[in-house]
Amino acid sequence: AYPQLPVLAAVAVPLSGSAGMRGVFYACGPESVLSEAEARVLLQLAEMLGLLLEQKLRDERITAERDRFGTLLQNLPDAVLELGPHGLVRLAGGGTREVFGLGPEGLVGLSWQQWLGDADRAHILAAKAPVEVQVKRADGAERTCSVAAHQAADDVTRVVFRDVTAAVKLRAERQRAIDAATHNERLAIMGRLTAGVGHELNNPLSYLTTNLGALREELELLEANIPKATLTEMQSMVEDCESGVKRLVSIVDALKGSSKGSSETAALFDPATAVRNALTLFRGVNRHRANVEWDGRSLPLVNGSVSGLAQVLLNLMQNGLDAMGGKGRMVLNGAAHADDGSVIIEVVDEGPGIPAELQGRIFEPFFTTKPAGAATGLGLYLCLQLVQGMGGNISFTTGEKGTTFSVKLPMAAEENDEAR
Repeated sequence: AYPQLPVLAAVAVPLSGSAGMRGVFYACGPESVLSEAEARVLLQLAEMLGLLLEQKLRDERITAERDRFGTLLQNLPDAVLELGPHGLVRLAGGGTREVFGLGPEGLVGLSWQQWLGDADRAHILAAKAPVEVQVKRADGAERTCSVAAHQAADDVTRVVFRDVTAAVKLRAERQRAIDAATHNERLAIMGRLTAGVGHELNNPLSYLTTNLGALREELELLEANIPKATLTEMQSMVEDCESGVKRLVSIVDALKGSSKGSSETAALFDPATAVRNALTLFRGVNRHRANVEWDGRSLPLVNGSVSGLAQVLLNLMQNGLDAMGGKGRMVLNGAAHADDGSVIIEVVDEGPGIPAELQGRIFEPFFTTKPAGAATGLGLYLCLQLVQGMGGNISFTTGEKGTTFSVKLPMAAEENDEAR
């Protein structure tokens, strides 16, 4: 307010700042003329007031900007850490609670590397792009984070952690869906292909079956006119041909995806019979290359196809011999398990084992590790189809010292009752 007295002198001095005039300093008094010293003090006072006013306005702007930035930082979904020269957190903000399980105040003074593996720490600082790493939270849970680090000129490092756990999970699920769709499409293509192949094979197989039956009848009619040894040999040849036709029929049915509908009616049989049949054929072809041991024990009866099981065991033995480089020792084991009512036959080789990256694919149709033209990739797939058609399954264990394939079949009902 103006003084309530006669004013003989009044001076208005502008208060200037960097952006222009900020106001006016007004001085008045009873003297008509200000002395030079008084005028100088007045001007200095006005200059100081201008600087103070400018500083206050600047401080208000900085405070407002800091508050706005702090609000923005605290609402970020990413966790942001500012590190000192020794890697200790001196400022934190954003989604630290979701990433680390601790609020910003709980992170200050801690080492940022305690949530990371040894290999990830140096990798993050050296990388020019965000790196995906596993972060172990304070509660022990793990999160997948995309981490980017920036080294500032003042020995300050800022690290941003973005939680991508959900995105990684979604990406994995999407890849599984793509793999499943691809696998199903491959099976559909194989189904269409093998249906045509099966149809084309069934006709010549039926001719063979009919002609072999006729040939057997002719041999019986000529029994009196053929030397006994010759007749026996010819009958054995016919039986071998009939056995081969039955195996071909089983393969055709397996290609169709099921052993149902096979011309060989399912019946009770001792699995050891199938083992002996498979060994006879295998040793006949690989007499000088393979040594196969089998104790010859009888096993509980199962229901299915004796020639189908022989075909499976023959295929597994041949695969084992191939894995050993075409020469080596194998063992066949048979056992009954009363606890789950099953019979298990094992084919054990001494090869180098199945690589981990291939183990999930060996039963896929058309998958093979052999050179092009050396195999169709259907062997193990057909084996699995044949065994599953008898209500069983095939599994394997593998390592550097060899692989064991286990064919598991359910005991026939009456055999299972006796075992119990």
